[in-house]
Amino acid sequence: MLKTMLPVEVLEDGVRLACRAPSYCNSQPWSWVIERSQLQLFIAPARVPPADHAGHQSLISCGAALDHLRVAMAARRYECRVGYFPSTTSLAYLASIDFTSASCVSEVQRRRSQAISRRHSDRLPYDPPPKWSEFEPTLHSTTDTQFAYIDVIDDSGIYAPRSAATDPFCWSSRPSKTPAGQSSAVVRRCLRSCLQQPAPASRPAS
Repeated sequence: MLKTMLPVEVLEDGVRLACRAPSYCNSQPWSWVIERSQLQLFIAPARVPPADHAGHQSLISCGAALDHLRVAMAARRYECRVGYFPSTTSLAYLASIDFTSASCVSEVQRRRSQAISRRHSDRLPYDPPPKWSEFEPTLHSTTDTQFAYIDVIDDSGIYAPRSAATDPFCWSSRPSKTPAGQSSAVVRRCLRSCLQQPAPASRPAS
């Protein structure tokens, strides 16, 4: 099937929608290059989060962006012909994308493309858990306290600036009615233990 020459503006619109894809830690670790009528996708090492030591999450993020590109271009009557890892010398070169004209655009394809622009992160508070007063006793009764502790913190005890100033491992206060702070003590001990351990040789120390 012959490649199709298409306007740069169409490619730019497709890439703009592709860049709305979700990514690990919102790092957006991709880079796009237009080479004539071909689009090239690269992973951007400078945008790979330090926590993503092997780059797996960033690779998945780039895959999500590539999928968004397919959806966006399908709504514009173009099919993507993807060549994965086209370079034998650069692993950062993830994909080359050529385009061919599609015979038609379905209503489903249009709706999928439109949904990309509507997608967003809702950072509003969560609603209270339904029937929490009935669920909490069940949660406590089914938890093996040998391995885990359940510490319910109400809205009044989310932040404790004074405690945090004196103890960096304590970021939440405990209501007075809550039993002895076993879980907080366990969390603090675990954190201190992790921080005191030397970093693995294969990973940079944080």
